[in-house]
Amino acid sequence: LGHHHARFGGHHHRRIPDRPSLGFLTTTPLEPWSAPRPNLLTAGTRGQGHVCGRLWAMTAPEPRTFADQWIKAWNERDVEAVLAYYADDVVFTSPTALRVVPQSGGTVGGKDALRRYWTLALEGNPDLQFELLAVYAGIDTIALHYRNQQGGLIIEVLTFLDGLVRVGHATHLQH
Repeated sequence: LGHHHARFGGHHHRRIPDRPSLGFLTTTPLEPWSAPRPNLLTAGTRGQGHVCGRLWAMTAPEPRTFADQWIKAWNERDVEAVLAYYADDVVFTSPTALRVVPQSGGTVGGKDALRRYWTLALEGNPDLQFELLAVYAGIDTIALHYRNQQGGLIIEVLTFLDGLVRVGHATHLQH
């Protein structure tokens, strides 16, 4: 099996010569900022896995367990319990943030700012209640589909790094 080179989407791809072919191309990233990806066979678990003989760290929690705990913390109005899942340098976007904190432009940066925003939002929603409808899992990402106390449908897309939410986007169904 010699090296087979192809130009594809800005990356050079080559088959690894000393491994049996599985019919896919193995990516050799050229960009210095390219990060290793988690093991797809064990994604969603904490710990480590092996891919092509290299050690990768798992970054997202088990999706359903996370979702249940996240919804429970919100329904108990426990901002600190929710914040425990978020990195200090989190970036979060939300149409609700735009409404509650207009000067944010809908983007809240950092755990302290997120705490202030969520505390303000809870003060304006004393009957807050979320009902989990579905959980979607991706690579380092969990999406939570839920209904709020007003019947609004939301999908919150959370991207994890080192077990904590690094980027979050709340999206609301448009009528």
